[in-house]
Amino acid sequence: MRLSGVANAGDQNHHHHMTTCSTIKEAIGRSISHNEIALVIVDDLRAALESIDNDENVSDFDHSTENNGDIDAWGTRLDREFRIRIRQS
Repeated sequence: MRLSGVANAGDQNHHHHMTTCSTIKEAIGRSISHNEIALVIVDDLRAALESIDNDENVSDFDHSTENNGDIDAWGTRLDREFRIRIRQS
């Protein structure tokens, strides 16, 4: 899988959990539809992971931390496999 496009969760001045959640969902959707690793940049890595973990449509979720601090996350959403890279802004 190739790493692709960047989605930004909000700007530096406003932090909205909803923004992180919807941006993560967009990245998961892009990963599924384009069969690629979608890169998403968030203000809060832990909130991003929690939003995936709390998604009732996600199963088999797991993640690992890369040497550069990025989080490689993967799992299944509505029976479709996804893989995303989460980066701290």
